[in-house]
Amino acid sequence: MILKLKNLIHKYDIFELKLLLIGLKSGIPFKALAEYYDLQAEDLQNYLESKEIPAISKLNDYDQLSFVVEKSHFKESLVQTFMKQMGYPLFLFFLSFCMSFLYIKMFVPTISGLLEDLKYHESSRFLFGNFIYYLFIVFIVLCTTLIILCIFKTTRTLTYIMLHNFKLFGLYKDVLTLQFAFCFHFFLDKGLSTHDTIDALRSLDDFSDVKWVSYHVHDKLNQGMDIVTAMDMSYFNSLFLKLFKQGYLTNTLHESLVSYLEISKTSYMLKIKRYSNILKMISYVLVMIYIGLFYSLLFKPLQILEGFM
Repeated sequence: MILKLKNLIHKYDIFELKLLLIGLKSGIPFKALAEYYDLQAEDLQNYLESKEIPAISKLNDYDQLSFVVEKSHFKESLVQTFMKQMGYPLFLFFLSFCMSFLYIKMFVPTISGLLEDLKYHESSRFLFGNFIYYLFIVFIVLCTTLIILCIFKTTRTLTYIMLHNFKLFGLYKDVLTLQFAFCFHFFLDKGLSTHDTIDALRSLDDFSDVKWVSYHVHDKLNQGMDIVTAMDMSYFNSLFLKLFKQGYLTNTLHESLVSYLEISKTSYMLKIKRYSNILKMISYVLVMIYIGLFYSLLFKPLQILEGFM
C-alpha cells in the first residue's frame, strides 16, 4: 500500500513538472506559473529544491527541469515497451505453472491411488510430469534470485561486473548503454564538453548504473587516456562504442548518438518481442503437455476396467 502511494505521488510530481516545463517553454514566467498551479516556491531553483531533485552543477535550473522530465519519459517508455510485450507471455507462464502445480499436488495423488487399487502401476507419465514441475521450480528460483540481485544497487553492480560478458546479461547491457547514451546526448546537447559531461553523469544519484559506469570512464580520463580509449569498456554495447568512436573522430558525435538511440530503441523492442515469443511458445508447449498428461491418465482407469470386462 505504501509503495503504491509513493508511485502515485511520484507520478503526480512528474505530471506537475511536465506542465511546468511546457509553460516555461512557452515563455510564461515562473511566478505566473507558480501562482496558476499554486506552487509554494519563489523561483525555479527553490521549487526544484522543494521537490528534493538533486542539483547538477553543470546545468542551469531550466535544463535540470528538462532533464528530469525527459529522463522520466525515457524510463517510462522502456518499462511500457517491456510490459506491453511481456505482460501476456508472463501471464501464460504463470498459468502453465498453476496447471503443473494442480496436476502434481491434486490430480496425480488422486489418480495414482485409484490406479493402485486397480493393481496398475504407472511410472513414466508421473515421472515426466514431476520432471517438468521441478524444472519449473528451478527456473523460477533462478529468475527470482536474479531479480533480487538486480534490485539492490551493490549486488546488481557486482553481478554485472562478473557476468556482463554472458548472453544472459545482454539485454541488461543494452539497457545500461541506452541509458548512458541518452544522458550523454542530453548533456552534450546542452553545450557541455565530453569531459564536463562525464563529470555531470557522475552526479546522477537516481541513475545509479549510469553514475557507476561514468566513474570508470572518469577514472581512465584521470589516468591520461583520451575519451575514446576511456569509453572502450566491455560494460558497453559494442555498437555504441563503434558509433561513439566514429562520431568523436569525425566531429559528429551528436549525430552518432542520435543514430545510436534510434537504432538501440528499435533493437530493444525487437529483443523484448523475441523473448516474448519464446516465452509464449514455451508456455503453449507446457500447457499442451499437461493437458495431454491429464487426459491420458484420466481415461486410464476406464481402459483398465474395460480390460476386465
